[in-house]
Parts: sequence; C-alpha cells; structure tokens
Amino acid sequence: MNGKGPIVFFGVMAVVLTILLAFTQWRSQNQHYSAFELEFSPVTPLFHSTEEVENLLKQKLGQFPVGTKDSLDLNRVEGLIGAVESVKNAAVYATPEGILNIYIEERKPYIRVQGSRSYYLDMHSQAFALSKKYTADVPLFFGDLAPELAPEVVAFVEDLQADPFWMGELVGLQKNGQGYTLQLRSFGFDVYFGTATQMNEKTKKIKAFCAYYKLNNPQPDVHKIDLTVAQQVVASVL
Repeated sequence: MNGKGPIVFFGVMAVVLTILLAFTQWRSQNQHYSAFELEFSPVTPLFHSTEEVENLLKQKLGQFPVGTKDSLDLNRVEGLIGAVESVKNAAVYATPEGILNIYIEERKPYIRVQGSRSYYLDMHSQAFALSKKYTADVPLFFGDLAPELAPEVVAFVEDLQADPFWMGELVGLQKNGQGYTLQLRSFGFDVYFGTATQMNEKTKKIKAFCAYYKLNNPQPDVHKIDLTVAQQVVASVL
C-alpha cells in the first residue's frame, strides 16, 4: 500500500493537470474580443485616426474586433496595419480580459515631393502618401524625383539642416542637372547652391549676403544668387 500511494497520487495529479490545461486552452480559444485600444507613438504625427484604423480592419477582417481568439490571427492584424505605407511599426497583443491593444508608430515626414504626384519622404527615403488629416511643415522638393535619387536628396537636406540657418530658412529646393536651387523663408530670391560640396563655405557666404541684404534700404531687387563662384557671391538683378 505504501508503495502504491505515491503512484496513485501522481497519477491523479497528472489527470487533474491535463483537465486544467484542456480547459484553459478551450477557454482561450473561445474567449471573445469585446473591444480594442489604439495607441499612437507620441513622437510621430497623427496621419490616421482610431476610426480609420477600425474601418481598415473591418474591411479586411469583417466584424472587428468581435471574434474568437482562434479565428482572429493577431499576426495578420499586425501585418494589415504595418502594410499601410505611412506606418513605420505596429504591434498587436491581447489581454486576458479580451481587449486588443494596438500600438502604431507612424513615419515622420522629412521632405514633401511636389511633382506629377505628391508624397512625403522620411529620413530613410521611404515614400508615403499625403494625408488629409495632417500637413507636415517640411521642405518641398519641386519636380519629379526618381526613386534612386531620393537618398541623395534626403542626405543633402539633412546636411544643410545641420546648420541652424538652413533649418530656419530652407523652404524648398529643386534639382537642375547636378546642382540644387533653394528657396528661402525670409528672402524672395533663389539661391543656386550647386552640388553638395563645400557646404560650410557656401553656408558662410549665404549668411554674409543675407546680413548685407537686410542692411540695405531700399533692398536691391535681387532675383537669384549663385554660391558656386569661388570666394564671392554672384547676384542676378531683375
């Protein structure tokens, strides 16, 4: 009897654990999602609303979020949200209470391309559509931009905006051949910057010219200035 006691005890415990495991699995598979909570990253703009995300998932999945856990693939939900081009990252997880938690980090606009079609580029040269809900205050690139040239343009703007002058003044740019022409916020003339070379020297020249320009009264009717000539600024007057 003494030898059989432990065997019976462990046998009963094994049966109890099996029943509990089966019940837990059954309850998990048949628990309904009753609601979902959406959180956006606080460091990115809000291109999308909670209603837009909910409508997207309803179109793709039907009755969202109502459903059983075995019929709603959380990886699929995450993939559907992550496939939206303005979304950088998406994470989806469920609570034991049957609530879906969705976290979204949207792409941060860096440049807005204004050509035959308009769209944003982020810091990684990833293109994504404009939004009716939010308009970003970023430099405009005028003209059509070939995808293979997008990294070059993003790198050029990033190098420029490392200086506070360009961070505050750069409104737009366009590329003519190998060189760039820039538009400023506080001045009505265009700036021919040329290629992305001698950045510091050209920046010093535009700062000096703008300081000189402000001191003149009346101000010269300058149409365009050229920073590519060595040790001088060439101004074109209307």
